[in-house]
Amino acid sequence: MRSLIGAEAPRIYGHDGVLKMLHTAAGADRLAHAYLLIGPPHVGKMTVAFHLAQLVNCESPGPGPCQACSQCARIASGHHADVQVIGLPVNDDGGLGTQIRIEQVRDLRKQASLRPYEGKTRVFILEDVELLTTEAANSLLKHLEEPPPNVLLTLLAANEYAILPTVLSRCQRIELSAMPFALLEQALTRDHGVDGKRASLISRLSGGCPGWAISAARDQAVLDARLEALDEQVSLAEADLPTRFRFANSLGNAFYRDRPRVRGVLDICRTWWMDLLLCLAGVPDQAVNIHLAGKLDAHAQDLTVRQAHTFLNHLSRARDMLERNVTPRIVLEWLMLKMPMLGRQAA
Repeated sequence: MRSLIGAEAPRIYGHDGVLKMLHTAAGADRLAHAYLLIGPPHVGKMTVAFHLAQLVNCESPGPGPCQACSQCARIASGHHADVQVIGLPVNDDGGLGTQIRIEQVRDLRKQASLRPYEGKTRVFILEDVELLTTEAANSLLKHLEEPPPNVLLTLLAANEYAILPTVLSRCQRIELSAMPFALLEQALTRDHGVDGKRASLISRLSGGCPGWAISAARDQAVLDARLEALDEQVSLAEADLPTRFRFANSLGNAFYRDRPRVRGVLDICRTWWMDLLLCLAGVPDQAVNIHLAGKLDAHAQDLTVRQAHTFLNHLSRARDMLERNVTPRIVLEWLMLKMPMLGRQAA
């Protein structure tokens, strides 16, 4: 098992209602034994999960964790023996695996049967729950059906529809929504010293997810990589089939080494096509990639609402097939065939 290492507990943006609900439940001794945090990548699921771990182990009374006691400090730094994070396994070649294995869940259950070592509650944070193998999900279900005392399980997922219904039904579901662009822009300016124009760009490119926005504000390379990936998607919409198939082959090969990166590429693709749909609907000011307004307008002129909506459905289906381990190259080539040709290439 691995831990999330950090110097201090990060500030939580956009989830005040969720925190208030958790603090109230803790004060009334009514916290659930298992929570499912649902939301897009970088929206703050892991940060809320660590906050919850502090909440059940904090030494000080109060509506929330004090952030000052030894328990809170050790959890924030990732050195608490009773707080563990389980995610995709590391392969022999150093890359990440594609699914969470039954051996990992069996180890979780073994650890959960032990008494807390240094705190009041053992906490297990399980990332990417939608990537559990069937055997691992069934093993996890046994834990959820008979939860040990003094154990809290927090599951994190972006797609709840890929999770076994029996697992879903045994957790308290909490949805973490993206922040409005304007509020995130204010936070970047106020708390991180980002100038207005850059804060506006980053808040939109983040899709309202503060985790990515703060990383991009601190590291220009993160922002540059996002802009480069977006330019690739814009060019792809104008490209011929051989170019699209080369892209599909390259991305398909990368899927076996770095599934999160491939997910990120498809997420960027989705933002572009969602922006096109917004332009066609007459609300271009709501677009994420508004800094490319001219290109959005040009592409939208070659497109119908039906075409944009249909391709977005194909994109969702491709994501689902990849999560079900259909051959990546075949899935991505199929997606390239479904993508409308825009711009000069379409002409």
